[in-house]
Amino acid sequence: MRRLVSLAALAAVTSVAAGCGDASSPQPREVKLDFCASEAPSFFAIRNDGAAWTAMTADASGTFTFLATQKVAVAYVRQSGTSYTTTVLYATTDELLPLSGVSCVETAGTRTISGSTSGLVAGDFAAAAMAAGRAVVFPPNSTFQLTQMPAGPADLLAFRSKLTEPPPLKLIIRRDVDVASGGALAPLDFGSTEAVSPVTRTITIENLVAGESNRIDLFFRTRTTTPVFLHGVSGVTTAAQSISMVPDAVLRPDDWHSIDVLARASAANYRGERQFFHAPSDRTATLAEALPEPTVAVIAGTPRVRVTIARQTAYPSFLSLRFDQRPPATRRLVVLATAGYVGTSGAWDVEVPDVSSVTGFPQASSLQSGADATWVVEAYQGSLGVHLGVLSEGARLRYAGRTGTLPIP
Repeated sequence: MRRLVSLAALAAVTSVAAGCGDASSPQPREVKLDFCASEAPSFFAIRNDGAAWTAMTADASGTFTFLATQKVAVAYVRQSGTSYTTTVLYATTDELLPLSGVSCVETAGTRTISGSTSGLVAGDFAAAAMAAGRAVVFPPNSTFQLTQMPAGPADLLAFRSKLTEPPPLKLIIRRDVDVASGGALAPLDFGSTEAVSPVTRTITIENLVAGESNRIDLFFRTRTTTPVFLHGVSGVTTAAQSISMVPDAVLRPDDWHSIDVLARASAANYRGERQFFHAPSDRTATLAEALPEPTVAVIAGTPRVRVTIARQTAYPSFLSLRFDQRPPATRRLVVLATAGYVGTSGAWDVEVPDVSSVTGFPQASSLQSGADATWVVEAYQGSLGVHLGVLSEGARLRYAGRTGTLPIP
């Protein structure tokens, strides 16, 4: 069954306790958050204002339905073997409602399909993408496999490029392709009329800083195929850059380009802007200031973490935190906290919630004592819904980030 929203990015959320509501308080509203089958959580809980954490169970279609107060926290854990991803989101109901009822399209499954290419020469390569499956072909090889494909139709995107020249030379897009597991795609002939040429547009970058390492990446997605990297430009030093896009003639209304401009002062200090748009067009990206160094500290007596950082007018919307621990098990913790939830005055001050006593919470998913955790702190200007995949024409996310390592005692 189609799900309501792809929550691969949606995090566990926690709620700051607030006073009990009164007659003038907004009434709780229904929220429906759903997961694709490949992203189904093993644990899901919410916390409304003034209430305790409550574990929830999805219905038969994978949908979690709950009544949410104006500020609400949602927490979930996904597990694959010994790998855990815990996501935490602090948000308002208004910020969650754009995600409620949005259909999630399955992009992973158990099918394996094969394909072949022609029209490539020495020095070329071809890439094929369908749903979440990816394959690359280097001549003289001409065949490929796409694995873990979902049941049902999906769009196929393939392109031919030079190893030494990043822009795609030819593109093939096939819509609603449905091949049984073990079956084969019709050959991808980059010399045929099915293959179209990309179009070139200009992106102008404002507020470049000398000495930074700058890069532009362009992605393309359809309703049934996850974002595909099409063109990257590294070593950018001048404002105006050419970038290749998918021509309007082969687009559907629910196709999206996205472009990401990233400027690094160092490996641990960066700023950028991400834009989403349908048809190929000239773009302008405006970079803002660098993020100040955050304070990332373990809360005494726990493996939980607290982050504080000065608030900037350039990035007023939400804060994103990520923590990773690796071998022997892999653990990732993501926290998204909006200004609507935590307030707009003073510094950002966000804690990882304590959900260890909630029924069904997998203790092994928590950050573990005795191991380092790498961290990423990012501040954003833009919509939380866009960050989580509910796109709109011309939507922008302006951001800056810092990274580091924290010992968990």
